[in-house]
Amino acid sequence: MAAKLAVLEARLNRLEAELRDLRKAAGVKDPKPWYDQILGTFNGDPGFDEMVRLGKEIRDADRGSAVPRRKKNPAKPSTKPASKKGRR
Repeated sequence: MAAKLAVLEARLNRLEAELRDLRKAAGVKDPKPWYDQILGTFNGDPGFDEMVRLGKEIRDADRGSAVPRRKKNPAKPSTKPASKKGRR
C-alpha cells in the first residue's frame, strides 16, 4: 500500500511540475484565490447587511428554542426494569 502511495505521489508531483511549466510558457499568471477575488464585494451593501442580520436572528432563535438534554446522574440508580433476556 505504501509503495502505491509513493508512486501516486511521484506522479502527482511530476504532473504539477509539468502544469507549472506549461503555465509559465503560456504566460499565464497564478490567479488570486477565489476568496481574494470577491473580498469586499458586498461592503456597505444594505441588502447584504440585512441578510446577515436576519441569518443571525434565525440562528439565535434556533439556539433559544433548543431543549437542553438532561444529564444522567451516575449516583442515582436507573429506573428502567431489569432486562428479561433469556427468560420465558
